[in-house]
Amino acid sequence: MTVPLLFQGLLAEKKTGTIVFSRDPVVKKVYVANGDVFFASSSLSEDRLGEWLLRAGTITRRQCDAAAEVVKRTGKKQGAVLVELGYITPEVLDNGMRYQVRQIVVSLFNWRNGNYVFDDSPAPHFDIDPLIILTGALIVEGLREMEWSVVRRSLPPLRTILLPAADRSLPVQGEELEPDHRTVLTFIDGNTSIEEICTRSGIGDFNALRAIYALLALRLAETGALKQAGETKRVREAARDAVKVNETKTPGAAILAPLTVAALLEAHKRLAQQDHYEVLEVGRSATPQEIKKAYFTLAKRYHPDRHFGPPLNEMKAELEALFNAIHGAHETLGSPDRRDQYDLELAAGARQRQVKTTAGADKDANASAAIAHFNEGMKYFSVRNYWDAEESFEWAERFDPSNAEYAFRRAMALSHMPRRGRDAEEYFAKAVKMDPSKMEYYLEFANLYVKLGLKAKAMALFQKALKQNPTAEKIKEAIQKAGE
Repeated sequence: MTVPLLFQGLLAEKKTGTIVFSRDPVVKKVYVANGDVFFASSSLSEDRLGEWLLRAGTITRRQCDAAAEVVKRTGKKQGAVLVELGYITPEVLDNGMRYQVRQIVVSLFNWRNGNYVFDDSPAPHFDIDPLIILTGALIVEGLREMEWSVVRRSLPPLRTILLPAADRSLPVQGEELEPDHRTVLTFIDGNTSIEEICTRSGIGDFNALRAIYALLALRLAETGALKQAGETKRVREAARDAVKVNETKTPGAAILAPLTVAALLEAHKRLAQQDHYEVLEVGRSATPQEIKKAYFTLAKRYHPDRHFGPPLNEMKAELEALFNAIHGAHETLGSPDRRDQYDLELAAGARQRQVKTTAGADKDANASAAIAHFNEGMKYFSVRNYWDAEESFEWAERFDPSNAEYAFRRAMALSHMPRRGRDAEEYFAKAVKMDPSKMEYYLEFANLYVKLGLKAKAMALFQKALKQNPTAEKIKEAIQKAGE
């Protein structure tokens, strides 16, 4: 049983009770009512409410310790004590508790082992109002926060064909899915492989693979190809139903006034003083549906590609700044977990807004993932585990195809594997072409040819390397050794 599947089952059956997760010595409890989460607790000290508020900058260490002393003397809940002492407001307490519960639940998605027990007896009484956090949204949030190493080990081979799940009566459907999930679903047709979906989706391999894992975990997609032509209609219907979102037109959207230079400059000028809610022009209590409607309306209004005629075509920088701010606001407020954290920061008076373009964020994520896989590959290579090393270098190269070192290291791993000489040749050639200044690339490439008995090709490479560095003793020694 996986954690997302467990929560799916509880939601589908509208269960009420307590799930006790244990992984010695940690115990975490999640309380559900009619399938939705309303509270969670943990035996870890870092999961306590005070610690979450402390890390968020809402309270100080002195205030946290003072409240803890009162809790010991009185037995009261820490949150209530923090409010009584005037350290936080009831609003901050509510936001903080929601964030705490979400983080406890989301942390379970990275557990690769442990035990759980579901107790369907009535839940204990809490001196708080039930939080009621929708389990469907929590599942998607938990999948998003899963560590890449956990996701990667659970993905099928890249050449695997995917098709939409036959069962379309799942508890988690389009309204809880993220844009990346819906994008990927449009390419899942029973004929297209994971590798092809990554290429065609246009959202980057890292995002596409995470979305594919989420869709498989949510049982909105499954592995396998179409077996007969008659299945095509069923597959198309399944894909259409899965990506369908119940959208209604934003009031007044059809009669928005044309965008003028003055209106654009004024909107751009306001950005520096606006929080995410103000950017999207919604209230703090806006529902997810209202936030989504506002995003689509404003993104359409300020999208740089929509204004290609004069005079707005001369104001690309302002349009891009507005569009990026709108997109960033939606990324935060459209995610329940990120919104809870942002509300917590706002309530505490911390108005730190960092606007980052989606392209930049994707690039950073891909680069980080590539480095992690490269380091993993080097560890495998150092203990002569060339098969796992080659797989890790393959992932590194996939996330950052511009790095010649990843291709070179993949070639090195392949050169140590039986019957993979031709594959090694391909990646050595690729590395040399990408960075012809690296003497090591020529040497190892030539050594492969020597190993394969292709001495003429080896000597040609040695000569190329010698032209790059005429005084290199290593090259001269390699030429002499190859000629023996």
